[in-house]
Amino acid sequence: MINSLQIKKSIYLTVTFVGLLFASYGQGTKGFNWIDLQSDKNIKLQGQLWGEEVNDRFDRLPSSHESKVRKEVWELSQNPAGIYLDFYTAADTIVLNYKYKGKESLKNMSAIGVSGMDLYVFTKNKHWVWVQGKYASFKKEDMSIVFSGVKFEEVSKYRLYFPLYNSIYDVKLGLNKNAELKQITNTSKPIIVYGTSIAQGASASRAGLAWTAILG
Repeated sequence: MINSLQIKKSIYLTVTFVGLLFASYGQGTKGFNWIDLQSDKNIKLQGQLWGEEVNDRFDRLPSSHESKVRKEVWELSQNPAGIYLDFYTAADTIVLNYKYKGKESLKNMSAIGVSGMDLYVFTKNKHWVWVQGKYASFKKEDMSIVFSGVKFEEVSKYRLYFPLYNSIYDVKLGLNKNAELKQITNTSKPIIVYGTSIAQGASASRAGLAWTAILG
C-alpha cells in the first residue's frame, strides 16, 4: 500500500518540478527574438484561403460570409483548425505564448486537442517528426509551450499547427539565440475540405493528428 509519507513525497516532488520548470522558463526566454504572429501580416499563414479578408488573423472564413452561414458555422470558423505556419530557423528552443477565448476542453476532446498547438520538424530523411513540447502554463490568458533541444540541423524546417477547437489571440513565437524566422510559402494549388466536425479535427488528441493534417 502507498502510505501518507509516500504521497507527501510525491506531491512535494511534483510541486518542486513544476516550480523549477516555471523558474527556468522565466529566466530562459530573456534575449529571445519574439515574432508577433497576431499582427505581423508579412508572415503568411498556410491552410487559409482568405488571408486578407478575415476579421481576425486566425479566422477561416472572410468577414463577408458572416451573414451567409449559420451562427454555429461562423463561430467554428473562428477556430484556426487546419491553419499552419511553415518556417526555417536555426533556433534550438522555440516558445509559443498565446491566449484563447473558448472552453479549455470538450466532452469528447482533451484540452491539448482543443486548445494546444503542435510542432513538427522535417528531417534530412524527408520525414515529418513530431517535436515534444512542455506546457509551462496552461491558462486561458496565459498559454505557453516550450520546445527545447529541438535542433536537428544547422537550419531546420518546421511546421506549426494551430488549435483545432479554440479561438486564439495575442500569439507570439520566440526563438532563442536571437535566431531569425524565415517563412515558407506554399505555391501549390489548394485543396478545399468541406465537412462536419470530423473535418475540423474532432476528436484528435493533438492538432497535428487531425486527418487533414495527416493527409497534407
